[in-house]
Amino acid sequence: MKKPHLIQFKNNSLSVLKSRLLATFPEEGCALLIGERKDYQYQKNSIWIVRLIWPTLNVWEPEMLLEPVNQTPKSGLSRNNRFALDPLEQIKAQKWARSKSWNILGNAHSHPKGTCIPSATDGMNAMKPGLMVIVDRSKSVRAWWMDKNQSEIYTEVAIC
Repeated sequence: MKKPHLIQFKNNSLSVLKSRLLATFPEEGCALLIGERKDYQYQKNSIWIVRLIWPTLNVWEPEMLLEPVNQTPKSGLSRNNRFALDPLEQIKAQKWARSKSWNILGNAHSHPKGTCIPSATDGMNAMKPGLMVIVDRSKSVRAWWMDKNQSEIYTEVAIC
C-alpha cells in the first residue's frame, strides 16, 4: 500500500471524529476512517478522502498485552491509555464500505491525556503499513503513516 500525501476530511467528518473520540474521556476513543483513495499519476501523489467516521468500541483488556511481561494492569494500564478496535465492528465496517465502493483507510484514536504523537505502544500495535490519526484532549489532530517492519518509525501525513 502506498503512503498518502494528503488526507482530506469531507462531509463534516473531522468534526465528527473529534467529538466521537473525545466523548469517551477519560478512556481512549477509537474509530475507523472510511472513504476513497485518489491516485494522481501525473503528480505521483495520492490523496485519501475520509467520507465517514465509523466509531468502534474500545475493547482493550489487560489480556491483550503485547508489551513486556513485567508490565501488569497494576502499573496503570487501562482503556485510559490503551485501545483495541472491536473486531466485529471492523468486519461490519469493511462490508459496509465495500457496498459503497469505498475503503477502510485507517484507524483513529484519542490520547485523552497526551499529545497526538504516536506512542511506542501505538507503533508496536499499529496495522502496517497503515494510516493512524490521533486526536488529543485539546482537539488537535495529526495523521501518521506507520511503515511496514518499523515498530517505532512513522511519518506525518498532511491533513487538509
